[in-house]
This record gives sequence, structure tokens and C-alpha cells, in this order.
Amino acid sequence: MSRMHPKIIFSRTAREESGQTLIEMLIAMFIFSMFIALSVGGFAQMLSAQRVVLKMTAATDNMSLSIEQMLREMRMGSNYSTTDGNDISFIRPVINPNSTSSQVINQKITYSWKPGTVIITRSITNGNGVDNGFNAPQPAQAFTASNVDVSYFHATVQVPSGYGSLSAPCLATLVIGITTSDKNQTMTNYIETSVESRAWGM
Repeated sequence: MSRMHPKIIFSRTAREESGQTLIEMLIAMFIFSMFIALSVGGFAQMLSAQRVVLKMTAATDNMSLSIEQMLREMRMGSNYSTTDGNDISFIRPVINPNSTSSQVINQKITYSWKPGTVIITRSITNGNGVDNGFNAPQPAQAFTASNVDVSYFHATVQVPSGYGSLSAPCLATLVIGITTSDKNQTMTNYIETSVESRAWGM
């Protein structure tokens, strides 16, 4: 009898150690699976955020070029005006190339954005009713690039007083918001700039 006790004890110990090793392995596999799931989710979210940043960088670069073109036109114009803050209009004098007497024609240029849309449009209308085949009105056309989603546009115009009958140099401030997104990641960047007319007294 005394010789069998160690065998029984040894047998029980082996079974117990075998059971404990299996439970530990299952726990380890569960923890490892949770770690992998969290790592994959975090990595996917990081990639999505990186794509949003890259899209925003490209969109901001293109929007900066469009704004620079807009400001270049506005500096040579006068009589800044806005109807509801979602547009900016001004008069730009141009020389009619079809005229032999260097005829100056006024063009009214309007940059506009409608809430719910993602583009800024540019249109030209006659400023003095004379086209002569050159100053024909141009309907609103997309001005911003296709990869730029404009989500906000607001223009304010300031006209200094005390200039008598002369047209005072106008000052306009533009705030433009662009938005990029990828899956559940969204980013919005606002660009604010000001421009002053150089065409004083025109």
C-alpha cells in the first residue's frame, strides 16, 4: 500500500499540471488575440488619419494657388461688394484688344460659393454694356480644383469714409474653409486673408 501512494500522488499532480497549462495557454491566446485586434484597429485608424492629412495638404496647396489668383485680380479691381457674405464682386478695367483707341471696358467679376456645394465659382458680366465681341458675359464656372472641397466661404468688405466723391480703396477679408475626409476621419482647415484695392479713384 505504501508503495502505491507516490504513484497516485504523481498521477494526480500530472493531471493537475496538465489542466493548469491548458488554462494558461487559453488565457495567453485570448490576451494575444485582444492585443492583435487592438493593434490592427489602431494601425488602420492611423493610416486613415495619415490619408486625411495628405489630402488636406494637397487641397490646401491648390486652394492657396486659387486664392493667390483671386487676390491678384482683386488688387487691380475696385468697388468691392458682397450680397450675403457668400460672394465677392468687384469692377476690373481691361483694355479691349479689338479697339484701335485703347478702349477701356469695365468687367464685373464675381466669386461665389453656395452653402451645400463644395466649389467656388467665377463669373464675368459686362460693366458698361459694351462687348464688341470681347466683353461678352461669362457664366459661372468652377474656380477651385476638383480635389478641394470648400465647406465655408465668407467675405466682408470695408470702405473707408471721408474720400469725398472719389472711390475709396476697398479692403476685403476672406475666410475660406476646406474639408477632407477618409472613412470616419474628417479634417477642416480655415484660411483667412485680406486684400486691398490698388485701383484708387477708378
